[in-house]
Amino acid sequence: MSLQLSLLGDAPIQLKRPTEPILRTALIEGNYRRWLKRQWGPGPCIGWGMLNPSDASGLKDDPTLWRIMGFSLRWGFGSLVVGNLYPFISASPAAMHRWRTSFAEDTEVFDLSARDSWIRNMYDCAELFRPCEMVVAAWGNGADRDDMERWLDIVEGELGGGRAWHCLGTTNSGAPKHPLARGLHRVSDDQKPLIWRAAA
Repeated sequence: MSLQLSLLGDAPIQLKRPTEPILRTALIEGNYRRWLKRQWGPGPCIGWGMLNPSDASGLKDDPTLWRIMGFSLRWGFGSLVVGNLYPFISASPAAMHRWRTSFAEDTEVFDLSARDSWIRNMYDCAELFRPCEMVVAAWGNGADRDDMERWLDIVEGELGGGRAWHCLGTTNSGAPKHPLARGLHRVSDDQKPLIWRAAA
C-alpha cells in the first residue's frame, strides 16, 4: 500500500498531541498486551511496531504513546495501532529480558506458555497492521536481532509483502530509533518518516 504524499502535510509543530475526544482501546490478557489503538479524528490509520508494552492501556497513555500520537497527527493520520516485538508488559528492560530468556533454547526451566504467547503475538501484529496505510518500526536497540528477524519474517509473510517499513531514523547498529531516544539519537518533533526496510 503506497503512502499518499498528501498525508504528510504541513501540520504545525505546535500540535504536540491530538485533542480530546480520543477513543482509547487495548486488548490485555494477564501479563500480555495484544494490541493498543487510539483514534482522534478522520483519516487513515498508522501502525507502530514497538519493543514491548509498558504503562499504556485502554484507559491510560504513557510518554511513548503521546510521542507517537504526536508524530501520527502531524503526518496526517487520524488513528494509530501499536503492536510489539514482545507482548510482555513491563517498564523494566531487565524484567522483559528475564521473560524472554524463560523460553530460550538453553534455559533450564522452559516456559512453554510464554513461548506460545510470543509466537501468537507475531500473527496478532500482522493482523493488526493489515489495514494500516503506513507501518513504522520504532523499537530501538532493545530487540534481540534473531527475534527481530523472526518477527519481521512472520509479520511480512502474513501481510503478503509489497509494504515498506518506515522509521524515525536509525541507531548506530541500524535499529529503528525509539521515539523517546535521548542524546545524539533524539528524534526531532519535525521528523518525517524515513524508509527503513524497502517493500519486498
